[in-house]
Amino acid sequence: MAHLISCGNPACGQRLQVGPEHLGKVVRCPGCQQLLTVPPLAPVPPSPPPQTAIVPPAPVPRGTRAPIPRSVEARPRRTPASSAFSPLVWTVGVLALLGVVACGAALLLYSHNKELNSRLRLAEEQTADAQQQVEALRQQLALAEKNLKQKAVASTQPLDKQPAERQPTERQPPKLAPEEKQPPPQTSVSPVSDPYRAIDAHALAASPEVEGSIATLAAYLVKPAQNDREKVRAIFRWVADRIVYDVEGFLKKKPGDNRAEAVLKSRLAVCEGYANLFESLCLKANIEVVKVSGYAKGYGYVLGQRNTGSNHAWNAVKLEGRWQALDTTWAAGTIKDDKFSKRFDDFFFLPPPEEFIFTHFPRDPRWQLLTTPVAQSEYDKWQTVDQKLFRLGWKPAQVRKMVADPSVPMVKIFEFPAVPLVFQEAPLEGKLKTTNTYRFRIEARGVEAMAILCGTTGWHHMTRKGDVFEGEITPPRGQMRIVGRAPGDEQNRFWGVLEYTIE
Repeated sequence: MAHLISCGNPACGQRLQVGPEHLGKVVRCPGCQQLLTVPPLAPVPPSPPPQTAIVPPAPVPRGTRAPIPRSVEARPRRTPASSAFSPLVWTVGVLALLGVVACGAALLLYSHNKELNSRLRLAEEQTADAQQQVEALRQQLALAEKNLKQKAVASTQPLDKQPAERQPTERQPPKLAPEEKQPPPQTSVSPVSDPYRAIDAHALAASPEVEGSIATLAAYLVKPAQNDREKVRAIFRWVADRIVYDVEGFLKKKPGDNRAEAVLKSRLAVCEGYANLFESLCLKANIEVVKVSGYAKGYGYVLGQRNTGSNHAWNAVKLEGRWQALDTTWAAGTIKDDKFSKRFDDFFFLPPPEEFIFTHFPRDPRWQLLTTPVAQSEYDKWQTVDQKLFRLGWKPAQVRKMVADPSVPMVKIFEFPAVPLVFQEAPLEGKLKTTNTYRFRIEARGVEAMAILCGTTGWHHMTRKGDVFEGEITPPRGQMRIVGRAPGDEQNRFWGVLEYTIE
């Protein structure tokens, strides 16, 4: 490669072009003819890179993104040595995240399924309980229908069915029908509002397995009870239903074993056995209870008979801090023609002491549970009182005035089918006079019709005002009945409610 050298003579100053072959040799300057030695070629240092001016970036307005310089965009990114493992790391991370999500979802699903299973079990238990209650109610209904069809009582005589197109008139006195089946006893509350319906059904559904001992029976009876009152009710209902009165032992005055355990085994007892078994079951259920002895005007009582001692036993329980009496024997049924007729009577479950005293006189006056106890001399003079009087609306004060005079008998009362009646106005004495006018006012919800039936003048239909029937009559001599047509009676019969003798 040729290059230029300067002449060493200052007067000449000519520049000579020499090539690689002249390096280190002597050449002559063409201008001044002076000899010049060509020096060897020195290495040429590399030229520095051109400098570029640094221009500061223009200010970027607020809210906008600064543009990326082209030099930066075009600059290739360096790939680190570990970048070869990035796909594997990302894959592991994603899989781990998916695993966490799957575990959370599985845990949530398990919790949800567990809650659903708990609700399902609770619903199944409630359904089973409801089915048991329905079945128990069906059994009660079937038993009530059976009693309605099979139990005959002469005191309640329905009248012949009257043709729909021919209502009874005074010229057509009805003919009494033969003895009919007696309806179930009337209660003070309807079946729909009966607060003891469920607990009664539970008590009546007791199986032989739980009836083997007093302890197992008591545990079963009180299991669904919400309070002490329901516990007492369950025990009361079972004893009144399962134990049969020992009529033979009573009449022969040779009762059998009336201890609680013996009665539970034999299912036969007189009043002492009923009271003993009830007391033992209550004690097992942690109910405060006592057995009360006294005198009762029951089967075989004759008006004027003096109270010479104890002839009956019943119980008292302490509920909500107050003692209340009850009688499982009289609630179980009655004796007629020297035979026991099982027929549950709800009246004797915790009756008011003002009503209970008319038939039950305890030896200890404290167990009268009255503010002012009745003297024995006064009690001995009282005539027998039918507890159905109180169901029909008469007050204890009214009844007490009547029983004080044994010469004036009280009205005769019959059971009316299913529907509770309330006599708002009616004479309580059983003997009436032909010279007086008597007024009747009866509340009878659901009853289709009511009438006053006299033996000689026939039917006198009562006027209906809503659920109340009213009537007024000056009766002729003979017998007079208040009768009603019960709802649902397919034979359209009238049933007796009250009976008077007119003199």
